Amino acid sequence: MGTISHALSRHYKHVVALEPVQLRCEFMKNRFRQEKIENVTIIRGDSEKIPFPDNYFDHIVMNGVLEWVPYTYKHLNPRNAQLFVLRKLNRLLKPGGSVSIGIENRLGYQYFLGYPDCHIGVKYVTIMPRFIADFICKKSINDIYRPYLYSWRGIRKLLSEADYKSIKVYCS
Repeated sequence: MGTISHALSRHYKHVVALEPVQLRCEFMKNRFRQEKIENVTIIRGDSEKIPFPDNYFDHIVMNGVLEWVPYTYKHLNPRNAQLFVLRKLNRLLKPGGSVSIGIENRLGYQYFLGYPDCHIGVKYVTIMPRFIADFICKKSINDIYRPYLYSWRGIRKLLSEADYKSIKVYCS
């Protein structure tokens, strides 16, 4: 709904919000017009069609997006889909640019307590080996386990594999 773009607009000269849902785009346009925020450009689109050339952005923010990427690229293994998009984003960064990714911790304590994965509503799948999570999900939701989450070590490995050179992981 533009919360992150709003916050970034106070610190950056120009912000681009890429949003796949038309209704959210309209909401953000109205919000920013009402709040007289003029340095945010809203583009309807997703990771498949990013309308920018390589070396374009100083900073990219993906908050609550990486785990949903495998639903856009169902023909790929979920990890490979995430790698594909992370590599694409890496190319969009200017030299010295950075990316911030917000994603749940695969090994969050709530999952050990039996809370279901908040993306698909199935218990314990985040902490299971992926092949067992696939089996459980095929039985319960008739699909493989797609919204891959990562531990601290896992996200570092994923970003390294996607050719990011300097990786810092922060946990809240």
